[in-house]
Amino acid sequence: MSVTDFMEDKRQMVIRALGKIGNPNATDALIRALNDDCSGVRQEAALALGAIKAVGAVEPLVLSLGDKSPKVRDAAMQALLAIDPCSVERMIRLLGSQSDSIQLAVSAALVRMGEGKLVDVVAGTLANQVSALNDLRGLVASGDSRALLPLIEALSHPDLRVRISACNALGAVGDSRGIAALFERFADPSQRVQEAACTALIRFHDLITVDPWVEGLQDSREFVRNSARMVLNEIWRYWGPKLTTLYCERDLVMFAKHSPKSGFGASVYYPACPACGHASHSVKCSRLVLVLDSSRTYDTALNGEALRINWLVRGNLFDFHEVEITQACDEEVQRFLGLLRSDHHLQARCKGLPCRMGEQCTDGLSYPENFQPPPPDTH
Repeated sequence: MSVTDFMEDKRQMVIRALGKIGNPNATDALIRALNDDCSGVRQEAALALGAIKAVGAVEPLVLSLGDKSPKVRDAAMQALLAIDPCSVERMIRLLGSQSDSIQLAVSAALVRMGEGKLVDVVAGTLANQVSALNDLRGLVASGDSRALLPLIEALSHPDLRVRISACNALGAVGDSRGIAALFERFADPSQRVQEAACTALIRFHDLITVDPWVEGLQDSREFVRNSARMVLNEIWRYWGPKLTTLYCERDLVMFAKHSPKSGFGASVYYPACPACGHASHSVKCSRLVLVLDSSRTYDTALNGEALRINWLVRGNLFDFHEVEITQACDEEVQRFLGLLRSDHHLQARCKGLPCRMGEQCTDGLSYPENFQPPPPDTH
């Protein structure tokens, strides 16, 4: 109560005392004091939050880095350093802030924290500096992709040049986490930003980009339609020879060649699931193993180059390369074989595929001719 009831000098004394006492119960009152009319009170509140290491005050302190008072900004930075070095992640996001004062305060704080190179990379990337782009690629390649956060935030910056620079930088880095944000720029009020986002997305050959590009074939903007045709054909050239390793994650069906009617005369090809027609959810593996394992509750598990699917959990049939009966009773095996016999197309394709039996299988199981178990010395 004293934090708000006393005069300014008294409030500062009370807040300083709370910081020395170090009781975390004072956190809420000190956070409210960060918005006090008196800059001295705000400064003492920030220092007190740092003294008691109030983890819950990180976000308010980050916002205080944009305070109009240099002393308050410096106190907030000291508090963040004392509370949580991991607050760097939150501060990095503010490097793309629309407020110049916040950008400057955050930059100074990060430099004090030893993150000066990161500040230079972000600032230089937004300014289209080639050296900064190279440094950014190096950071991402080394596993430090924190600089991507402010670039994605900068896609919504009010300055047209910043938005274009952010598009260019995300395309140059090639990190798939920027794909969704770049597609959102298709609705940007500036066509220059829309075109920059298209140019950046062309560099991505990840299957996650297929479905939006298929929609782009029907877009009213010519540059989007042209980009969609070019990207889809590039994806086909890359993935076409590898179709045998692409499966729909939902239906577990091997991808096939699709050629939609674009209505613009040019041929367009891309790989997608023949069952659902989509390509955004794919799994890459060399073979699918249909497993009967009553001791496990997993649905699918990727084991090296093989994707193992427990049919007893999943229930439906799919394209597979081999069967493995790890643990199953005679009734479960016969139910599987009965379902397989009812699917003539799949039964014909499965003829001659191996069926392996585990040690825990029930003895005396009967199999059709194309599902003979291996010799006793193998499993």
